[in-house]
Amino acid sequence: MHIKREIRAAQYRATIHVNSDMLIAFPESKGYSVRNLKYMAKFAETYPDREFVQQVVAQIPWGHNIVLLDKVADMDERKWYIKKSAEISKFKSAPSHFQ
Repeated sequence: MHIKREIRAAQYRATIHVNSDMLIAFPESKGYSVRNLKYMAKFAETYPDREFVQQVVAQIPWGHNIVLLDKVADMDERKWYIKKSAEISKFKSAPSHFQ
């Protein structure tokens, strides 16, 4: 247990350093909080398939991705939700005469 706690502490410290570096490098940018950086790392680890990310996952809001990462453990189920969310988003953004 002690080793796991040390690893988590080291990861947290590293995330804080990345957060500080991002704020210095891009002072006008937002969204690089420690919490958000952890979600970005989890997102990258969860979705290694770049093509899937670019074609499907990028079509839904970041907040939806976070909820799915937290609430849906099964990857196939998560992909189903992502695809359905993307379909709904496309439908909502269509011109009103198509709806």
